[in-house]
Amino acid sequence: MAGTHVYASPKKMWDFSQLAASQYLEVTAAKAIDMTTYTEGLLEVRYHPTDPVLSSLFSNTNQSIDVRVRSEAPSPDDPGLEFVGLSDLAIVTLSTSNTYFNPGNPALFTAPILIPSGTPNTPPALRVIVRGTQGTSVATLRAILSIDISLKTSV
Repeated sequence: MAGTHVYASPKKMWDFSQLAASQYLEVTAAKAIDMTTYTEGLLEVRYHPTDPVLSSLFSNTNQSIDVRVRSEAPSPDDPGLEFVGLSDLAIVTLSTSNTYFNPGNPALFTAPILIPSGTPNTPPALRVIVRGTQGTSVATLRAILSIDISLKTSV
């Protein structure tokens, strides 16, 4: 089983504190990750609680930060447009409502990338999106994350 490891986003602060109450924002972390020779994938998200300058912070219980993977199909016919799938192939959710998540401790979150079985159904590329959702009241919402994808062939 051959494979590769893609560093989708190095350790970085994702700050969604500026969002209004009950709003969300999606930011692209990586795009056009080649899937043409792979049939399986795993999303790996590392949560880093502190950094030399700032620390990750969830201020209230109804905030969340998701890392999502979607299919993508860049087109040479229209290179200025982005053709991104509407459904998520993998989601990792960081939220204080998760019983086992303690924002003060480092954590690893993983999710299989749900690719339809059979090589002909594999999307040509993947896009990684980080989505922050503010709670019902505005508060600090930021997390230091590093994001990787492990890709494999099933042969």
